[in-house]
Amino acid sequence: MSPDYLFVYGSLRKDTPTPLYALLQDNCTFETEGYFKGKLYDLGRYPGAVACQDTICKVFGELYRLTDVDKVFRILDAFEGCSVQFAQPHEYVRKKIQVVIDNGNAISAWAYLYNREVDKLPLIPSGDYVEYLQAGF
Repeated sequence: MSPDYLFVYGSLRKDTPTPLYALLQDNCTFETEGYFKGKLYDLGRYPGAVACQDTICKVFGELYRLTDVDKVFRILDAFEGCSVQFAQPHEYVRKKIQVVIDNGNAISAWAYLYNREVDKLPLIPSGDYVEYLQAGF
């Protein structure tokens, strides 16, 4: 059985101030950094990413190998508002995406993608939420 991976691009990254990063530290193994074909938007206190087929669109983040899949998804599904106790349509959906890592290979990983309209949201052009925060936005 192949391992399950999780790709995080926003407030769950290690360089962001969120208490949930401890969940990743305790139940995952950091693998590498990477990106997926998508666009990143500023939602206010956190970002949202949507998939994009254009190869110029990239959302950067971190890839983790899950060691306790059930625990991580139970907690993160509730955090991201996409578990069964939340009304539809969910703000985020957990989907499999293809993450390109530093050697150019693609790895299938779970990610929480934004599930609402983005037309009026500010785009984060770099696709890197940590860089965006460090720039003072």
